[in-house]
Amino acid sequence: MKDSEQIFANDLITKIDNEYFKATEYYLCNNKFINIIVNQSTENFDFSFKKIIEYLIDNNYEILSQFLFGNSYFEKENRDLAKKYFQSLSWPVTVIKQNGNTWGTLIKAINTDRLETIYQNSIVIGKHFKDEYADYILLEGLENNPKNISKEESVKSIFQCIESELKKIEMDFKNVVRTWFYLNDIVSWYDKFNTLRSNYFEGAGIFNNMIPASTGIGATSNNNSNLLSLIFAVNPKNNNVKISPVISPLQCPAVYYKSAFSRAVEINHPKYKQLIISGTASINPDGQSAHIGDIYGQIKLTMEVVNQILVSKNMNWENVTKGFVYFKDINDIKTFYYFCSNNKIPLMPLVMLQAGICRDELLFEIEMDAIELNNN
Repeated sequence: MKDSEQIFANDLITKIDNEYFKATEYYLCNNKFINIIVNQSTENFDFSFKKIIEYLIDNNYEILSQFLFGNSYFEKENRDLAKKYFQSLSWPVTVIKQNGNTWGTLIKAINTDRLETIYQNSIVIGKHFKDEYADYILLEGLENNPKNISKEESVKSIFQCIESELKKIEMDFKNVVRTWFYLNDIVSWYDKFNTLRSNYFEGAGIFNNMIPASTGIGATSNNNSNLLSLIFAVNPKNNNVKISPVISPLQCPAVYYKSAFSRAVEINHPKYKQLIISGTASINPDGQSAHIGDIYGQIKLTMEVVNQILVSKNMNWENVTKGFVYFKDINDIKTFYYFCSNNKIPLMPLVMLQAGICRDELLFEIEMDAIELNNN
């Protein structure tokens, strides 16, 4: 497979762009990672999936996790093709329902000999890997059947599930550095969700520790679940790995308006720094929505906010390893590209999808991860 373009950032990140997918390869300590992205595709799913798998196998990668964006047809195709190529679906999948006949995916894979699979009732829900300094766990695709459970019970059940799985590998919620919550019809119950999350955090001692970075977005699965959730947790083996919240220079802390998450979190590892930026939208320093009805204005402010978080940690757009861009109207993708082009923002490994934002007047949200080598 020939790559049409490769761009290097700080000799750490390799960006690959070919006719089948876009990808970002990078090392975190002695583990090599790749994020493979396909956006808003109408190409044959089977053919594209095969090309991705060929690349992963040729480069000794094992799939760590997957986001799939599409309808139930593509969900079934994904499951069937996993069985075809691997005998089973051996990695966690978070399916985000999308309308129409387009599909997209983010596949995160790792080259390591220390990867363990986490099951719940014979279904893969996570992966556990490590390096010499810390243990890491991803739990993904956690959801409840909406026909049998209320929204309040969904939240409590998800937190109980996370707690239970973390306990099995001697972690707890204080080890969680990043959360994602996809709420069905988010605007109708985001305030209630925030109350339930805060109540859980209070009981678990999170407010006395570190509040995770997070995304709360309006989306659901093809099962129309009330709530989908994912977490990333880190358990340092010693004091060489330091994890801390990062303030946003242009926004107030989210807890000021009763939303319990950090604007960003930094993992300061002996070998690298990883910056995890929460879902960010067009919100002023006073916590009020800005540029109502103006998609370009919302994109501009949001990107300025994210850029200043990157700059505060001596990073820039070239350090980004992956991100999610959420549009209330998917047709606004062209406005985002126009803004990036006008402002000389390079192409980044970003997943694009339609989703509801936590406030009805907000039209755009973005999250991203970035890394930098430590020079010590």
